Amino acid sequence: MALINCSGCGHLVSDKAKACPHCGAPVETNGAPDNATPETQNATSEAPVVHYVKPERKNNNILIALIVMGVVALLGICGWLWYDNQQKRAELERQLAEQAEQARQDSIAAAELREQLRQDSIAKAKKQEQIDNIYNEYVAIIKQFKNDEFNRFFLFDITQDGIPELWITGTHPNNYGSEDIGQYIYVYSIQNQRAKLIDKGGWCSPHFYQGKDYIVVEDGCYEDYGQSKATYKNGKIVYTTIYLDENYDYEKPHPKITEPKITEYRTRDFESLKRQIQSYFQD
Repeated sequence: MALINCSGCGHLVSDKAKACPHCGAPVETNGAPDNATPETQNATSEAPVVHYVKPERKNNNILIALIVMGVVALLGICGWLWYDNQQKRAELERQLAEQAEQARQDSIAAAELREQLRQDSIAKAKKQEQIDNIYNEYVAIIKQFKNDEFNRFFLFDITQDGIPELWITGTHPNNYGSEDIGQYIYVYSIQNQRAKLIDKGGWCSPHFYQGKDYIVVEDGCYEDYGQSKATYKNGKIVYTTIYLDENYDYEKPHPKITEPKITEYRTRDFESLKRQIQSYFQD
């Protein structure tokens, strides 16, 4: 066995090998016998060496470029998908935050509404309790008077405190047999939830006209005729004379009163009483 140079890569290989273990090229022995002399071997080794040349791969760069471009494109797509997913996630989180805030605001509004309804219910109950108290107090007063054609009543808030006073014209049983001629005007006011008499005056045949915070009282008896303005000052009702004629001739016209006349109701007309009280507490 002898060593020869590979015709493909030039490495030493056995002349008995069929192919070069380095490059795979076939081993050419040129027919040299195994018992060749050194001279023969030298002659053989000096023969021209034929090299095996691998075919060039010209498409490797294109393939590599395509692979790189594919990787870049894939990375770009992945990056875009990631960015789009982040944007969608951010938008979803924003919408969820808005919905949560809206739900919180709705919850606060609902709680405020419930509280307002509760307060309104309490206020309504208190108002109704106040109306019932005023009604019961005034009914008890009216029942003390006779139910006849001479006794009348109406409501007017002369004190301007939001609670109307009860005005009764007629004669209370305690004043029967009095030497005073004509009728009385009794004025009752609610103080500490109780009806209290705050004014009483003797008149002949009074009629009443309503101003904004006052009452005009018209009274005529025999030859006397007068008009007075009733106001509330310093805790009491004050009557100021507007017109007075002690020798009045009923044939001539008296000064015209511009305020509307007040409607008076018969005693025991408790429906009218309740209706008038409620009108003072309407929103």
